[in-house]
Amino acid sequence: MAEAARILAASARPVIVVVGDVPQCGAVGEAVAIAEMLGAAVFGEPYFAHMGFPNTHRLFAGRFTANDELVRRADAILALGVEFTSQSPSPVFPAGDAKLIVLAAEAVALGKQVWPDLGLVGHAKATLAALRAMLEKSGAKGSAAWTGEVEGHCAELRSLAESEARRGWDDTPVRIPRLIGEIEAVFGTDALIVDHATTASAHIWQLCDFSNPQRYFGLSARASAQGWGVPASIGVQIARPEQRVVAIVGDGGFMFTSTALYAAAQWQTRNVFIVLRNGGWHDIAYLVKEKMGWSAEEAVAFGIAGQPQIDYAGLAKSLAVESLRVDSAEQLPAALAHARACMGSVLIDLKSDPKKIEYYVSYMSR
Repeated sequence: MAEAARILAASARPVIVVVGDVPQCGAVGEAVAIAEMLGAAVFGEPYFAHMGFPNTHRLFAGRFTANDELVRRADAILALGVEFTSQSPSPVFPAGDAKLIVLAAEAVALGKQVWPDLGLVGHAKATLAALRAMLEKSGAKGSAAWTGEVEGHCAELRSLAESEARRGWDDTPVRIPRLIGEIEAVFGTDALIVDHATTASAHIWQLCDFSNPQRYFGLSARASAQGWGVPASIGVQIARPEQRVVAIVGDGGFMFTSTALYAAAQWQTRNVFIVLRNGGWHDIAYLVKEKMGWSAEEAVAFGIAGQPQIDYAGLAKSLAVESLRVDSAEQLPAALAHARACMGSVLIDLKSDPKKIEYYVSYMSR
């Protein structure tokens, strides 16, 4: 612990990487305090399963990737519960010559993917509280120049995301930024978001207001979990009955466990399921066509191109869950308002933009 405090206090260009251990252990406040004290750039894990840090914070720089300029220039990286597993095209490591400090809940997790320069084993909240006290006692203070660079970098990223969001706001099929904006307008920032959307995930990470990181539940990159979204969101709603849970799920992933809707009907939960109807298992179809040279006919023959089409709203009704079909941006606010007012679960079958996979692939390749 003393060595970790010494490295961080001496760092001129610190970076912090956060993962689910931080919000799950109630340690977000400690992570924020340390980041502000050091003026550190803060990143989420390479593929978000949890939002371990407020994404609205001036020091939050998005997902961790070795391509990022701040990561390349870092001289110290404090990784909180991160094992650096990634499914993205961009590299996770090497990350320059930075000293790597890894905090893990158990010793076996320390060297799973990357061997750190210094390992810490402990509960995230207790460990970060002790580390914070050591840094305060040492008089640690971040470099004003580095903090300024970090804030400028983060502001630029936010500006790019917001600029992309404004483009084609009224388009049909519905663009994901419009969906996110309408969800936040109708449900507010208290609603819990379960993300099994893939093609929409980059926009969700960037545009939803996760001032409270515990609003977000997503897939881990540590394993494939097809069909996770609907049953997981039912579990989250049962665990948090005082809040509404909005699940955003791709139509391909939805079909793996679509009959879980019947559990929501039986248990009378108040879930909102939004199924993105973008043409089947579109992220996989896009990859095999764009990266492997498959024809559209081959994608259909393999069963990943949404042919024949499925009536998701009709399927929900057959499983005793109320459903609505939305084909345009104009229909969306009323559908969400109706779902919010319902005392039971509701499924919204939303015609969404299949081209959003291009933004997602671009974002993950940065």
